[in-house]
Amino acid sequence: MGEVEKEVFVCWLSEQEKIMSFHYEEGYIRKEFHSKKEFQEFIMFCVSCGYRVQ
Repeated sequence: MGEVEKEVFVCWLSEQEKIMSFHYEEGYIRKEFHSKKEFQEFIMFCVSCGYRVQ
């Protein structure tokens, strides 16, 4: 039997510069989420804390 592939939502953070990116950025911290809801809540949290999105 084959394995079921689970969807993973990923973003990268620069906490020092308060930037969140949806693609790899050198020096940024990778954040993974295994549910769409958790990912959306994290994005809203970052925006409310003043993170810029790129």
